[in-house]
Amino acid sequence: MQAHPKHLLLPFYRRAIYRGIDRVANQKAREIKVLLSILAVEHVSSHWNIPLFMVTDDEDDYEYWLHIPNHLAEMAKGIINGTIESNEIREEVEQLTEVDDLTGQIDDSPYYHEWCVFKAALSCVWEVLNPDSRKPLETDDSINVTTTDENLKRYHCPDTALWACLAYTDGTWTPTDPEKWTYDKQQNRWMTQDEGWYFEDYGVWNRNTEQAIARRKAFWEWWLLQAINKAWHQGR
Repeated sequence: MQAHPKHLLLPFYRRAIYRGIDRVANQKAREIKVLLSILAVEHVSSHWNIPLFMVTDDEDDYEYWLHIPNHLAEMAKGIINGTIESNEIREEVEQLTEVDDLTGQIDDSPYYHEWCVFKAALSCVWEVLNPDSRKPLETDDSINVTTTDENLKRYHCPDTALWACLAYTDGTWTPTDPEKWTYDKQQNRWMTQDEGWYFEDYGVWNRNTEQAIARRKAFWEWWLLQAINKAWHQGR
């Protein structure tokens, strides 16, 4: 990761880590990996701002969305600890997954990176709800050192750590139509008065600025040196 020019921790190496946990931790492996995902969500949850179309006049609805990532992480903890039954939350998680499928942000949206916090939280809780589901990153032997995270995203099978890293990394966004967008320094986000913005061209992300590359390196260093160790001790 440190030697990679963009400081990417490629899927090949993350898979090796997950397989190593399986091999050494045995029956505790699943719990350790879920705890690792929960830590990733909590690490980036402060980057979650409610996308424009989620804001309503209902204050309760607003507050609900504001706490969604940590809410999902807490539900995952509850299932692991035995304080929550999975069937109690499955319907809610399925509804949130429909929101992601129908109204989620695509990767050229100015809100894509904050949406990745939501994606990380959903990924995390589904790890607990579907423990027997096939996880391509961990099980696919065709993954090699040339496999990129874009390949995983294309087939909708990234791990929680990738979504969290994307949320943390960010970059510089340039709108396709600058006249429709202004940058709000107070809210630290792009804003528009165009009601049809969601159905038009958004803009372009530069995820390889010096700051973005430095943040990517910082995230993976945290994940490798702190998060794995913490999840291991909590799970064991």
